[in-house]
Amino acid sequence: MSNPDPSRKTNSGGAASAVGCALTAIGLLILVPSGLCTMVLLPSVFTAGFARASDLLVVAVIAAAGAALVYAGYKVGTRG
Repeated sequence: MSNPDPSRKTNSGGAASAVGCALTAIGLLILVPSGLCTMVLLPSVFTAGFARASDLLVVAVIAAAGAALVYAGYKVGTRG
């Protein structure tokens, strides 16, 4: 039988996995609707000029925050 390598760290679950799952879920709950909203607002920016560009910028910032939460969730969840 082979012995496992003690120098390899494995993710045994626990609090880090729970926090990672929570951050990923919250990030996706923010990212998906803001991405859909960006898709809806984008044509209006081109047709109505750049008067509505500030609306698109606000939604893009919210989407970036959601993406950052998803990234943080993956990093925390895979930390050994």
